[in-house]
Amino acid sequence: MKLAEPLFDAGVHGFEVGNNLIRAHLDLGHVEEAQRIVEALYAQRRPDWKDGLNYWDTEIAKKTIVEQVCRAECGADRDVKHSRAGVAG
Repeated sequence: MKLAEPLFDAGVHGFEVGNNLIRAHLDLGHVEEAQRIVEALYAQRRPDWKDGLNYWDTEIAKKTIVEQVCRAECGADRDVKHSRAGVAG
């Protein structure tokens, strides 16, 4: 990732390479980086890429929602643990 992505040019490398980078970023939990590549590919205005980009938009949205729910639940859980610690201490 560190070697390939800085060299990625959506206009030159296209959807195939971008698709691989998006998948890798999402697998690593790098949602913002994946979204940046999707936006760069959309900027090429290629109708033949639309279905693939729509797929990645959906996957990024799912990952974002899961992260938000996890943060909310973990944060709430952490607050409960801290309040219990305060009562017991």
